[in-house]
Amino acid sequence: MNGLPLFLVARPRLLDSIGRLLVNTAFVLALSGLLAMTIKSLSSTVLGMAKVGPKTLVIADLYPSLPTWWIPESAAGLALIVVLFGLGAWMNSTARMLKRTYAL
Repeated sequence: MNGLPLFLVARPRLLDSIGRLLVNTAFVLALSGLLAMTIKSLSSTVLGMAKVGPKTLVIADLYPSLPTWWIPESAAGLALIVVLFGLGAWMNSTARMLKRTYAL
């Protein structure tokens, strides 16, 4: 574990790529969570007006045949998105600083 930071410092392009991957993953998760919340709101509104079905829904109830475990629906999912985005942004800025400092 002690060699991992040195490995990444020696390879700022890899650090930048991992950072971009984490930022893009956070972005995709945030968009999927936003889309899921919109779908849940619309479907619960329609079901509420029709007086049919439960008032509160989860995405797994709406799409039982699709794997929806990765879609963030709670505060824990939002916290994961914030951590992924923050870590990715920090890795990007560190990689750019290393590239400027050492001209790699």
